[in-house]
Amino acid sequence: MRLSLFTLALSSAIALGQDPVPQLPSDLPVGEPAVTEEPAPEDPIAPWQGTLAEGVDQVRAQADAEEWDAALLTCDRLLVPGSYERLRGSSDGGRATLADRVLAPLDGALQSLGVERLSAADRALVRYQRGLILVNKGDLAGAMEDLGLARSLGGAGSVRRDAVYALGTLDLMVGEVLRQQIPEISGAPPTPPPPTADGQAEEAPDPLVVARTAYSQARTHLIERLRLDWRDEDSRANMELIQRRLRELDEIERQREEQSQEQEDNQEGEPSDEEQEGGESQDSDQESEPDDPNEDPNEDPSEESESEEPEESGDPQEQDSEDGEESEAQAEPEELQLTQEELERLLRILREHEEEGERLREALLRQRRVQVEKDW
Repeated sequence: MRLSLFTLALSSAIALGQDPVPQLPSDLPVGEPAVTEEPAPEDPIAPWQGTLAEGVDQVRAQADAEEWDAALLTCDRLLVPGSYERLRGSSDGGRATLADRVLAPLDGALQSLGVERLSAADRALVRYQRGLILVNKGDLAGAMEDLGLARSLGGAGSVRRDAVYALGTLDLMVGEVLRQQIPEISGAPPTPPPPTADGQAEEAPDPLVVARTAYSQARTHLIERLRLDWRDEDSRANMELIQRRLRELDEIERQREEQSQEQEDNQEGEPSDEEQEGGESQDSDQESEPDDPNEDPNEDPSEESESEEPEESGDPQEQDSEDGEESEAQAEPEELQLTQEELERLLRILREHEEEGERLREALLRQRRVQVEKDW
């Protein structure tokens, strides 16, 4: 029987890991300390009593109603091993035990009697759905863990392809959030890091470096996705966006290096106060020196100028070459204008491709269906 199993849509909101500030009850008297009760021990999660298809149908209904907690609980119940699975003793890719190998031939008969054991592919599907539920709940770290398990357990089927795509898309979304914090892109000065407990501010990581890491991880996952099926248009579009983002970061880093080099050159070219005072005193000494005593006062200065004139005359071709060199030297500053034009052209291209970023967010909100074939 062919079942159509749903997969939850990825949310475009990225959780930043900030816990909400607890609020005291409004009816608590002022000055009276709040009484905190110890949390009651959680009851163990009961295994799912129905079939996998029935559990998936329930998750589908809960997800359609956006009941994320209930859908997450159903996934957890599907993953809890039942009595038969505990007897088999393997789950989530664990090593097969002796009982596992002995009882393997009985799976078909017991399954027809309603005693079902999830295979690795079934667990991969539940892990994948659970990871997407955690994305909607804002638990990005937990989502990454479940999607990673779905990738490792999914084999070469559609579940693995979708899990790899989801991992790459999440890394891409993280990179997009970090990109907006780069001063050259946001246009705002760098945000100072918050002070620590001892009053000293810790050095905040450069958002450019962190964004590059996120984009690189996204590229690795999407390359794997395209190797599984290179015809996936969403993966190819995301890869093109990642390549543009990485080239943009390279350009920003190159500009930073040029600005740093210019500042160093300017600092080296500026003379110190002592050097300036020494140069001024040397000029004044040269002006106060008397004329050369060996100079003949009766000598006509016009003769000296006439004797020096032939030396100034030279080949006109050499003068033309010198004039050409001077004109080339004057034309050199145009390279700076070309660099600025290239920068403006790059920024214009990036603005034109912002529509593809919007298309990415719409793709994240689209529900994707996983087709799974299973004999019951």
